[in-house]
Amino acid sequence: IDDPVSLSEIAPTILRAAGVAPPDVMKGRDLLEMVRLKPDTTETGVAAGRDSGGRDSGRRDSGRRDSGSVPLQPDLYSETEYPRVAGWSPLQALTDGRWMAIRAGASTEVYDLQNDPREEHDASLAQPAVAAAMASRAEALHASATTSQAHSLSADAAERLRALGYVAGTLQPAPASGARNPATMIATWNDFEAALSALTAHVPDAVGALRRLASANPGAPVLQATYARALKEAGQVQAALAIYRQAARRWPADATLLHDLAVSARDAANGAHGTTARAMRDEARRTDQAALALDPNSAIAHNGLGLLAIDDDQPGEAVKAFERAAAIDPNNAWYWTNLGNARRATGDRGGAEQAFRRALDVDARAADAANGLGVLLVEAHRAAEAAPWFERAIGAAPDLVEARLNLGIALQQSGQVARAAEAYRAVLAARGGHDREKQAAATLLAALASAR
Repeated sequence: IDDPVSLSEIAPTILRAAGVAPPDVMKGRDLLEMVRLKPDTTETGVAAGRDSGGRDSGRRDSGRRDSGSVPLQPDLYSETEYPRVAGWSPLQALTDGRWMAIRAGASTEVYDLQNDPREEHDASLAQPAVAAAMASRAEALHASATTSQAHSLSADAAERLRALGYVAGTLQPAPASGARNPATMIATWNDFEAALSALTAHVPDAVGALRRLASANPGAPVLQATYARALKEAGQVQAALAIYRQAARRWPADATLLHDLAVSARDAANGAHGTTARAMRDEARRTDQAALALDPNSAIAHNGLGLLAIDDDQPGEAVKAFERAAAIDPNNAWYWTNLGNARRATGDRGGAEQAFRRALDVDARAADAANGLGVLLVEAHRAAEAAPWFERAIGAAPDLVEARLNLGIALQQSGQVARAAEAYRAVLAARGGHDREKQAAATLLAALASAR
């Protein structure tokens, strides 16, 4: 097929090719008919669909001709909301084959595809009637979709958010007045991607580059959140919390942002003591609960609540949260591993083993799951069987010092004293803190020496 087609036509075509009748909501044509038959230039109708960057609302063919009596192709419409993450205007695009209109907020660019196929010269000033007509059609298509989508919070969700200290009236607020056209902000986005690459590569001043971008673009959720994450990873947890809190007040309906705030608050709690730690954990819990009020199927927020329950020594509550996370996203090995650890803490050894094995089915290199299976075997007095699991965990994650300590214990209990001593020495030689593991290794190594 040489002519442009709509994404909304792909799914019904596949269904028909498989001998399945498409549901009534699928209005797209059968593209196989375009191969078998000469295209019908009088076809009319509008189909709707969606792509990963926004929406492809299909085609409209009214049999129109331009002023030169050139037959126009069916209208093809698409839009993207993605620029919102940077605080910029969403985009809508409409083409009839001759003209391409790109709408960003109140502005519309028009390109003459016949004479300017590379879309290098905006003809909106020279063709104001075309610009106005196409902008009007694009707005109508956009409005027809947005009115059918739920952008308002339910009364229950809004009340739960208020009870948790957050106020939001809509899931997706309207773009800010004067939101920039993404086409004018390409340099800023390139700078952002460069800063991200520098952060990943641990380049000096990567955090500084993100700070400058966040400061220059206070209305960009993705820049604020990324700067906060960079601060947290650099060990500046309190500074990260301040940025996350400010962002959450500005965008209280962003469930992902709220969860990121919860993670940062939990990290702060783990580095604090007494009432300060309890306050931080309470903030983390309330924030993840707010994220779930917005998105009840947020697996990562359920997982966050499970981790907080473990921190509060409530393994039963943790099991419920991790089970929910794993049910929502069964392909995440971390959720299964966390569930295994929580079940083990409640005494459900069989359930723990099942969860650890599910984690390894998802990811054969899930080191914590392999370590968990080894611990279960040691507790069952099957140390010789446990050792290979700890070795597997170390092979997948050489820095998992806990697995090295457990390997030493398994080897010692199975009578392999020399290898056990070697494992304990590896723990003592590990870089970083690991105070608990190193103290245990030193004690066990000393006991081995005194027993000789």
